[in-house]
Amino acid sequence: MIKVATAYSRSQNARNRLTFVEGAVEDNGLIQDLGAFDLIYSTFSLHHWKVPEKALQNLYGALKTGGVILIYDFERHFLTYYLPIKKGIAESIRASYTPKEIVSMLSVIKVKHYHVQRHFPYISISIIKG
Repeated sequence: MIKVATAYSRSQNARNRLTFVEGAVEDNGLIQDLGAFDLIYSTFSLHHWKVPEKALQNLYGALKTGGVILIYDFERHFLTYYLPIKKGIAESIRASYTPKEIVSMLSVIKVKHYHVQRHFPYISISIIKG
């Protein structure tokens, strides 16, 4: 993804304004070193995070007061086991979370201001740091 993003930013003459960092979202030191953010946006990666509670806690900690995290991913749902879906996407969906599991994760890390919305077969999560 970094190679794609770098190539695209060059094609848009934006390379000097952007920085790409490779690492694990669960790495607290890496996230802290990046600084504080007004917006953190993630698409189709939550189901890849090895320790999602830790990753969410790190991202929440990297937000400025009033900052927002937007996460968009697949929703694990029993219907997806019966749909004709390509193997790689099916594996991603089955590795994903239900709204109830996401709410539980957010409760564990004591996030209070959030909204979890279903858009079958997707899910969106918005978190605001109050």
